Amino acid sequence: MAVFSVGCFENEDYFVPDGHFTYVGDVQKLKSELKPEGFVINLSAIEADTMIPIEGGVTLLLHPENFLDVDGNPYQGEVELYIVPTEKVTDWVGFDQSFMGETGLIDILFALNFKIEGRDGHPAFLNTDNAPQIRIETNQTDKQVNYFDQIDQEGIYGQWSLNDENKIVPIEWMAEDDSGHPVLKTGFSYTLLSSGWHAIGQESGLVGEVSVCFELPPGFTSGNTTTFLVMRNINSVIQLREWKDRYISCNTEILIPRDQAIDVVSISRFSGERYFLSMHTVIADQENITIQLNPKRASWSNILDKVNSRN
Repeated sequence: MAVFSVGCFENEDYFVPDGHFTYVGDVQKLKSELKPEGFVINLSAIEADTMIPIEGGVTLLLHPENFLDVDGNPYQGEVELYIVPTEKVTDWVGFDQSFMGETGLIDILFALNFKIEGRDGHPAFLNTDNAPQIRIETNQTDKQVNYFDQIDQEGIYGQWSLNDENKIVPIEWMAEDDSGHPVLKTGFSYTLLSSGWHAIGQESGLVGEVSVCFELPPGFTSGNTTTFLVMRNINSVIQLREWKDRYISCNTEILIPRDQAIDVVSISRFSGERYFLSMHTVIADQENITIQLNPKRASWSNILDKVNSRN
């Protein structure tokens, strides 16, 4: 005969385990739900300049001979493009992204993952002499933003390198609104010089000095919970990926700036699609901070609204 110990809910809000049973959850399923939808674009031969709208005010501008084969010749045949634009905190948490530049945290405007694949076993490559363009619609064109490549190196996580060669250009263009009237749009344009992740933003100058740990109640573990920090004064996220034991999560890989306001956040997913959120603001005024969290049950829509609006 099998015997199971089951946790319970106090006033239907807080999870109270019995001390023996770790409530079943799935953090990978949670992160999959946080990730925005990617876009798959199948292209045959491009005979003229082509504009492909992507979600969130992002447009892909393609030109003839954007893609090359292994011999450096214009690619013949079908190409599959995979594009994921991200601009919200929960987008970045879903992809385990942190944003540390070479001189401090990056104030992020936008990040994008781009992949290219030739069909029928024939690899395709970007033509860096005639590469596709990305256009982002935004009213923040007064910002001086830069292009950052994600550092892909063993032992380095969530770090980005400034790419001075890829200039971000503020632009204006005319478009039609929903009623068909012409309107002036503003944004940025830049060139896709490589596949993989890149980010658009600016160095904040805020250097990391403080190590942060979260202590969660029993039952909330790396198997059902994701933990992260969100800066209040700039748009930047840091994941807490190191679990010191079953219930303590830290960020020893990336330190945060001292004397800055940060939102400390945990999101948990338990079986039965039950979600829990802990979120409050603290000041990082010590070299090492351990924060005790008390997650409360919340609806999925409320979690997304609260984390992304940070209210």
